Amino acid sequence: MDTVMWYPLRPGGDGGDLVLAVDFGGAREEAGFEDLAAWLPSDCAVWVTQPPDHVVDGPAEAARHIDTWRDLALSAGARISAVIGYCSGAATAAHLAREFAAHRQPVGLVLVDPAWATRELLVDVYRSSVEALGRACDLPPERDGRGDGPAPDGAGLVHLARQLADRYAGVAGDVGRELDIEDDLVEDLVVRMRRYLSYLVVTGLARPPAQLPVPALTVMSAAHPEESFPQVGDRRVRFDVARADLLADPRVGQLLTEFVAGRATSSR
Repeated sequence: MDTVMWYPLRPGGDGGDLVLAVDFGGAREEAGFEDLAAWLPSDCAVWVTQPPDHVVDGPAEAARHIDTWRDLALSAGARISAVIGYCSGAATAAHLAREFAAHRQPVGLVLVDPAWATRELLVDVYRSSVEALGRACDLPPERDGRGDGPAPDGAGLVHLARQLADRYAGVAGDVGRELDIEDDLVEDLVVRMRRYLSYLVVTGLARPPAQLPVPALTVMSAAHPEESFPQVGDRRVRFDVARADLLADPRVGQLLTEFVAGRATSSR
């Protein structure tokens, strides 16, 4: 089903608040919101963004998807106490936080290693995904995207994402035939890649609001460069922990628990 929606990571309890995470779950070999959710107040429901199955066609469609995330969250009828944006989800999270505040939600914003979804990031995602397939069946470099690059310089995010999605589908199909993998499993890989690229386009086209009328907290791993994203709010906290372990670190969990609990308390 090709729809924009939220994935319920944790249902929460009766009367509990809603915490929203802007992220593409399960795409990295590192700690995720599944780990962080264990630290949040037990009655809070936790939802994670789920993008469409196709690559969006431009800024207008990307904006409609963000509006859909907003409307679905508001229609849940729960207090929205926090929006957490991970990496390229930062700008979208900031945009949603402002929208929720306009609807009188007691929302706070948390940015975790905030960054932009750039052309380089899309290419890196493509290359790492295709190299994983290449190792599986020993494809030569010119077949797995490590040759001249997947797109000419200056290509827009939408155009680039569509090129990468098509190329990945071709390589995945070749791998499936060579290894006699069922078509449904190959299609699952292709759909997941399209969703990931679509998510990166949607978040890459978003821009944080110039003024944000909500409390904001930025959490950074040890090596994350501060200049990778404009400062949002006054509070930044850096932890001496690798990015791969950040969301599972007890100190991060405690800090975000206090932040979310504070927003939930202020709403009552």
